[in-house]
Amino acid sequence: MTCRIAISRIEQRAGWASGFGNAEVKAKADAGFANPANPGNDAPVSGPGYAPPASETALSGEGTIGRRRSGGWWKHWPPFLWWAGLNAPILFACGTALAYRSYMAITRLSLSDFRNHADFVLEPAKPFVVLTGENGAGKTNVLEAISLLAPGRGLRRAALADMVRNGENAFAVAARIDGSDLATGVSADAPGKRQVRVNGAMASASSLAEWLSVIWITPAMDRLFMDGASDRRRFLDRLVLALEPGHARHASRYEAAMRQRNRLLTGEGPADPAWLTALEAQMAEHGVAIAEARDVLVASLSEEVADAPEGPFARAIIALEAGHSEGNLATLLRQSRAQDAAAGRTLVGPHRADLSVSHAGKGQPAARCSTGEQKALLIGIVLAHARLVAARTGQPPVLLLDEVAAHLDPVRRASLYERLALQGGQCWLTGTEMAPFAGLDADFVHVGA
Repeated sequence: MTCRIAISRIEQRAGWASGFGNAEVKAKADAGFANPANPGNDAPVSGPGYAPPASETALSGEGTIGRRRSGGWWKHWPPFLWWAGLNAPILFACGTALAYRSYMAITRLSLSDFRNHADFVLEPAKPFVVLTGENGAGKTNVLEAISLLAPGRGLRRAALADMVRNGENAFAVAARIDGSDLATGVSADAPGKRQVRVNGAMASASSLAEWLSVIWITPAMDRLFMDGASDRRRFLDRLVLALEPGHARHASRYEAAMRQRNRLLTGEGPADPAWLTALEAQMAEHGVAIAEARDVLVASLSEEVADAPEGPFARAIIALEAGHSEGNLATLLRQSRAQDAAAGRTLVGPHRADLSVSHAGKGQPAARCSTGEQKALLIGIVLAHARLVAARTGQPPVLLLDEVAAHLDPVRRASLYERLALQGGQCWLTGTEMAPFAGLDADFVHVGA
């Protein structure tokens, strides 16, 4: 598997980069985006290193895929049945993998002026995609780009301006997923506003959850169980999104209402009671939906973790600590106005919740476990969540595992690969060396600085 910088006729018709500005038109075209000035151009395209994708060859009848064979096929039917009987387990496994791949695999990823990547295109064909290269080569940048194809600020939670390549004023990320085209980026005329397109049409960032679910583990999450509750809430909400795409809408509207309420309470002069009541009603409506979705996810995930096979990944006990006492949230908010005004923030609500994780075998909080045990607990939760999503939706989430393999001992590493292969779905991994991935059937991509 290698990087290929090319232009695709399919992407031209989709018009992925339309609307992301004109200054970067050439870069977007080289990376496989449509020319905003002429998004409907169906003329043959050529360029250095261009070769028609396999999908185009099959559709045009130039390859052997889909070609009808001549008569006499019935003569080979009995031998085929005998062969299929002997190889039924292999056929079943292949069929399962293909079914998953047709639903949740990124079959093409394009980056243009994103971080250190000017024009970067990947066309993975296998469930495992391994990015290798030296530190600073841009491996994590590729994972970050994928994470932007889901609601939120990505795995680094960075400012949009920090994602633009030095010397440029816009960036674009696009992907082909199950025949649909997702794209996001910023344009030169609106560098502070993130734009999203689905199949060429403008869309909201929260709507991306309806098309793709992404879960990641990064080195920054090594302290997930030791740092503040906000990081654990974000992690929990990412898990919820995979099963409840509407969770993003509830979260964004709850936070917007809460910000307005905080400004009213901390502003000069007395706040309008009617306005506060209206905002608190909005917070209660969306806050209850947020809390219920979290409760359902934690309960289901607890069952999935309990049913996980015994192995090197520690079994976790998870629970949700509510951000407010029992009762009507709107009433609780109204009663806490004076305290909230003095504190300068809202002290009750689902934004104060926390995810509690303990080591089942040792009976102690995850925060008191060793670094290795905490990593194993986190991986176990993510694997259980992937199984849960696959069972509920038939579409396992795309997993982004940044520098995870290098920090596991050989036994845990082999177990991780085995479980990922059995669960299906697509998994992107990074590492500075090839050794941790020896024997893994994957698309290997070397990322250069």
